[in-house]
Amino acid sequence: MDYKEAWERFREVKSKAGRSVGSTLGGYWDALGQLFRAYPDLKNLEDFTPEKIERWLLNLPVSQRSKVIRRKQINVFFNWCSKRGLIGENPVEMVETITAPKADREAFTPREIERLKQLAEGDLGVAIEYLLHGFRPAEFCSLKPENIDLEAGVIRVFRRKTREFQNIELFDRLKEMIENVKNFGLDAYANPDDEKEARRKQWALFKDFKALCKKAGVPNEKAILYTLRHTAATKLAAEWQDPFRLMSQMGWTNIRQAETYVHGSQRTIWAKVVSKSNAIAEMNAKIDKILAWVEKFE
Repeated sequence: MDYKEAWERFREVKSKAGRSVGSTLGGYWDALGQLFRAYPDLKNLEDFTPEKIERWLLNLPVSQRSKVIRRKQINVFFNWCSKRGLIGENPVEMVETITAPKADREAFTPREIERLKQLAEGDLGVAIEYLLHGFRPAEFCSLKPENIDLEAGVIRVFRRKTREFQNIELFDRLKEMIENVKNFGLDAYANPDDEKEARRKQWALFKDFKALCKKAGVPNEKAILYTLRHTAATKLAAEWQDPFRLMSQMGWTNIRQAETYVHGSQRTIWAKVVSKSNAIAEMNAKIDKILAWVEKFE
């Protein structure tokens, strides 16, 4: 089956999918397109062998983690083709799985944060304060002035993970800044007219923040917007010592994500609470079984 014909059918599915699903499917095709560009002499899906895919993945000038993601994307596309009879078997499944080394994310130090705030000008400084509340960059860039309630001290944010709006706590420092700037400081990087405009503003924020980090002497590996979110989680975990409150502020759906941020002593206490709760649940289950067995003889 010619890959162009496969793409035409694949695009039909993409057009019927939701916006977020559609963009994900587009990512799968982009990864496969790069594979075809690496082997321009191959025209059909059946022509690819595990050896060719493995050689292409290993020779990519990208990080090991990126190779893992790329492999998953191509794998999904081949699986989609296999299920529809466009290709007999998935060659990616015959490639040994590439494992990425685990790396701990680094948060900004208090000194680095202070340096960034000193050098940031205008809306960029306000944007940094927003992101230090735990926003994902895409969530911040989708904010509008009506999402902010100064009287209640909350920001109403649309969580990308749960696809729901949630009120999160508005800290005093940002509240003071909002009261002193026009339109809540959202004009440059947020307050979009549509999704496309939000993505454009997010890209502008990323570039400006990258330049700011370079100016402040921040290491290049930290110079990404998500480091601000990680810094927020690390700082709030140390201050609050409450996994549930942290989970709510950061918009996580799993308590374990919040638990990994609390410091050692709190983590040990929390582990004991969880294990004790599990032990109680197991004991109750055993009691229920015994009662059910006794009822047979009554």
